[in-house]
Amino acid sequence: MKSVRIKKIDLPLFEKKVNLFDGESKKSVLSASKISPVNFNGCIPKRLYSLFDRTYCYAEDGTIYQMVENEFFQIMEKSFSSEPNILSMRNRAEETLLICDNEKGYFLNDEENSLKATYSKVYCHAFGKIISAKGRKLIVEHSFNLVSDQYEFKKEFCFTTEADEGDIVGICQYGEDILLVCKHKIITLNLVKNAFGAQVERVNTPHINALENSFNLCGENAIFISGNEIAVYNNGNLSFYPFSSKVNELSIFGDCKEIDGKFYLIPFTVDGEKSMLCFSLDTRTFFEMKGEFSALSKNGGLFYKDDNLYKISQVATSGKLDFDYLGAKTLYKIEIKCEGRARLIIDGDFSKKQFDLKAGLNQICCNLTSSEFGFSFDNASSDFCILESKVTYTKI
Repeated sequence: MKSVRIKKIDLPLFEKKVNLFDGESKKSVLSASKISPVNFNGCIPKRLYSLFDRTYCYAEDGTIYQMVENEFFQIMEKSFSSEPNILSMRNRAEETLLICDNEKGYFLNDEENSLKATYSKVYCHAFGKIISAKGRKLIVEHSFNLVSDQYEFKKEFCFTTEADEGDIVGICQYGEDILLVCKHKIITLNLVKNAFGAQVERVNTPHINALENSFNLCGENAIFISGNEIAVYNNGNLSFYPFSSKVNELSIFGDCKEIDGKFYLIPFTVDGEKSMLCFSLDTRTFFEMKGEFSALSKNGGLFYKDDNLYKISQVATSGKLDFDYLGAKTLYKIEIKCEGRARLIIDGDFSKKQFDLKAGLNQICCNLTSSEFGFSFDNASSDFCILESKVTYTKI
């Protein structure tokens, strides 16, 4: 019998950088990535702010810092006894910041003169006016002037809700109106249409029981917690989305936050363990992040942990790998540089493989043949984030 020798043919290898987090068809969640390196210059964050494309910090010593090129600098020597509000306003023809707590306020370009006004945790700055609420009373203030070495606002308009409507728990500018979320009612005010006060309209909605510190404006959606549900208001329509059984008003601590108009964050505890419930405005679904989120920013998704600054951002948990080749292929190797840890699952036509990822560069020999490949992540740590990814494959 004559033997035949089959010559091995080495197929050429192709490399391609891939972005695992592109594509609208992928399910999105949140993950936390480290902003490094950050020089805090002795600042210990008590509350972070992501405002006007800048990062600010209310520090443990009561003063205000700003981050410039990943380094914090003190921008105001005045200290505040409680967590302040930071507003962008004009003073003496200059765009500046008004920083105020429940007792006093100062312009960043004039620290010597305090600003007398009605300060509250429930407030907004709209149409050149400071609008604040205390209980059922809404106060609109405008036309501040420097008098006797102190700035003083002139009260322009006051409005009190009905007793059965309850206290005002949230205020925001909503188009041409001011939107008030009261304990049991939603009200819109238009300060332009009525020269002697405001045009008041009460929105016809189902009964609500709005929770304090839960109101946020996420894009065009005004969101708050009512009972054991999230209430989403959009142009006169109010929709409700119930929590899971382990989250309720009693388990929620602190104020709720928003990220980029797309996510609403609810801090809660279960059996003493802190966690974060995330509500996606795109998919109207919930998912959970575990961990300690110190000094969490009111918006923008920044937090402080172990002398590092982290950014909560949108990532994908699953999708398809794009090879620029539609035929059958062998995924020879995949390289992933990441922070944190997770389990990567690669899914082919006939089988799937799982690989544990750790912080740094992960070089994975896959050797999986398929016409197309899917991927997903599981058991991700709170700081998991993909920095770079590349595939090596052969065409068959």
